[in-house]
Amino acid sequence: MNSCHVRRSNHAFISCRISNNGQYIGLDVHKEAITVAVRNGAGKLVMESILETKANTLFEFLSGVGGEFHVTLEEGTSLAWL
Repeated sequence: MNSCHVRRSNHAFISCRISNNGQYIGLDVHKEAITVAVRNGAGKLVMESILETKANTLFEFLSGVGGEFHVTLEEGTSLAWL
């Protein structure tokens, strides 16, 4: 079963456990677009994308990543809807 939780410190961390594939996703969220970078467990950049700033667009992207992944983003004014 999928499970997600949010942990806050200087940044907000959203972790979702799906399987054991260890990928790391960084989000730069702005009003008009979200810039996304995906790195594998070795730190190699495996994907970059620019998404429309809409929840369903982001969830569709994250669903396509697959495996276990961790998401990090800077806490700011855009965090409220995430």
